[in-house]
Amino acid sequence: VGQIPTVRITDQRGRGIRNVLVRWRVTAGGGRVVNDSSRTSSSGEASSGGWTLGTIAGTQTLTATAEGVPTVTFTATAAPGPVAVLARVSREAQEAVVNTLVPEPPSVRAEDSFGNAVPNVPVSFSISLGTGSLTGDVQTTNASGIATLGSWRLGTQAGQQIVRATALGAQGAAFLATGLPGAPVQLIRIAGDDQQA
Repeated sequence: VGQIPTVRITDQRGRGIRNVLVRWRVTAGGGRVVNDSSRTSSSGEASSGGWTLGTIAGTQTLTATAEGVPTVTFTATAAPGPVAVLARVSREAQEAVVNTLVPEPPSVRAEDSFGNAVPNVPVSFSISLGTGSLTGDVQTTNASGIATLGSWRLGTQAGQQIVRATALGAQGAAFLATGLPGAPVQLIRIAGDDQQA
């Protein structure tokens, strides 16, 4: 954090008390301090020496304790780092009849290198195998880091089709759909018509 957590221990008249042992302990977030303990100076001040936040995004806390006085708690909010990976939220593979919508539009969660959700990340979805069409192919991750494609209509050819989700600086994610032939609608003569024997 930018400012080093520091406390001041005073007497009843507000004068600093020297040489009091202060213990520093991270109580939430998994970070660390430079000094586990320190003693107050002539002005009654003692410092943690520095506070490095942990890898879990959200509220983190640090406490300072000294004998005979109430505990002091410092709080800091850790923001997620830059997006590193798009993790699949929806199914990786599914099936649908050709020229119809897949049952579950592809959905991803933008995460930093520690697995924290990253909001406000533009995510692009595109077809990388097969034909078909997409709607809402550019989405921005919500507060939970999730972006979901509007819809995916498979192409008219049966077989495997793939949509990829990408974001700048992140490892992307691929989604597979197998296009199934539709219901029979016509019986066509192939051979054997208009013969004589």
